[in-house]
Amino acid sequence: MEFFDPPKYSIEENKFFLGHLGKSPAVVLDGELPAGVNPVAVREVIGAIYELKELEKARGQSWGIFQARSADGLKEFTGVEAIEKSIRSYLEDYIRCLEMSKRGGPRFPSMHAWDARGRPHSRGSGSDSGRVRTWIDSDGERHEFRVELRPSSMENFTPPWLQERAKVPEKPVEDLDKGFVQCPICGWATNFDADSERGYNLALARLSSHCGRTNISEIETHKEFRLKFFG
Repeated sequence: MEFFDPPKYSIEENKFFLGHLGKSPAVVLDGELPAGVNPVAVREVIGAIYELKELEKARGQSWGIFQARSADGLKEFTGVEAIEKSIRSYLEDYIRCLEMSKRGGPRFPSMHAWDARGRPHSRGSGSDSGRVRTWIDSDGERHEFRVELRPSSMENFTPPWLQERAKVPEKPVEDLDKGFVQCPICGWATNFDADSERGYNLALARLSSHCGRTNISEIETHKEFRLKFFG
């Protein structure tokens, strides 16, 4: 288990994790689990945390980093405390988003992009894809719930057969207020009605179609961008 990501688990499981972080999975599973708590999830999460905590005690090996809200702004936590803060941040955000949806907002705000007028755009640039992955602070900045448990040793590794080439863009160039979406590779652009979310989604569909054509320059880069952004 390389990452802990609370949105992958049910609300009941996250609450259960909070009361058992750092304990032996054998002890935790020795008894009846609450409704909504899967023993496979318990074994996966509690087992990984227990193993990392034991390594920390034996070798002084630190693990897990998470930034959470505090009275002084964002604060960094490590180890079991990082997992606890990650879960609490997720549970607090879950309630906050539920309350927002009761006031007419989208059920999952992080799965939308928000323009300067405060309007949500489903699948907009920078929004969560597939499921909730981030929370949005009071300044509109996004932060991941995910905690990296074991730092990757491959971050600075480049295989010798990989040719150096231009980095594939992360997202299209767009202006939600003016109503246009532009390909970040070749500059091809399409317009849409700035007041229509459906128009925005159709513009993204046209961009996806553009990136899949075979009569454009830098075909492979377009394909990689299409796969990265549209998935």
